[in-house]
Amino acid sequence: MKVALYARVSTADQKSLKSQMDEMRRYAQGRKWEIITEVKEVGSGGKTRPKREELMQMARRREIDCIIVW
Repeated sequence: MKVALYARVSTADQKSLKSQMDEMRRYAQGRKWEIITEVKEVGSGGKTRPKREELMQMARRREIDCIIVW
């Protein structure tokens, strides 16, 4: 299975991006899934999330089978 990882925090000073990514990598690797891309997004409020939309487009084009979100 081809997957993408998506982590998001609301402020740049939050240190949880690394821990989110580490945990999602372990999850995917434990299932022997292929990680195609990893996306980190920082932003507070706002309804537009360009990197998330990019992942959705990849899924629609069937470039990935699944998006793992923390």
